[in-house]
Amino acid sequence: MYKTDPINRKWLERIVYIEDVDEFNYVLENNTSEVILGFIINNSFHVFDEEIEEKVLINYELSREYLMEFYLGFAMREGSVYNKGINRYIAKFRESGLTGHIINMKIFEKVLMKPSLYTVGQRDRNTFKGHKSLTMNELKGIFMVMIIGHIMAGMFALLEQWYFHYFH
Repeated sequence: MYKTDPINRKWLERIVYIEDVDEFNYVLENNTSEVILGFIINNSFHVFDEEIEEKVLINYELSREYLMEFYLGFAMREGSVYNKGINRYIAKFRESGLTGHIINMKIFEKVLMKPSLYTVGQRDRNTFKGHKSLTMNELKGIFMVMIIGHIMAGMFALLEQWYFHYFH
């Protein structure tokens, strides 16, 4: 059925069968219509095949959209005595930033071996140059509004207590 469908036939005709790594790099370097399927971890692009030459990969840029998001976890038998403990520790690691730190360290090790992986990931982030982090000085107004709100709420609570104590 998929061979008779005109859309599938069109895609099947576009598939390039590659015999070895050298041919793969040659096709990626010389054919400008090729794309590379990979995955993004913490804004760093990684490919399934590490044999892509750096001079080839550096000419690619990330798409702004991604195909899917996935999560990594553990599967345990129902009612396992380890279930609560492992879930608690995973939550602590994630909340403390430890998992992100470990992943970033591993990515950094990979970047040292193949710097173009990091360059591809960074190219997409550089398009958002207009944004900057807020400083505490810029947030001062919001904190002042919050403090004034707390003071007013406290005053109304005292006024309410006084009113009900003396007039009811």
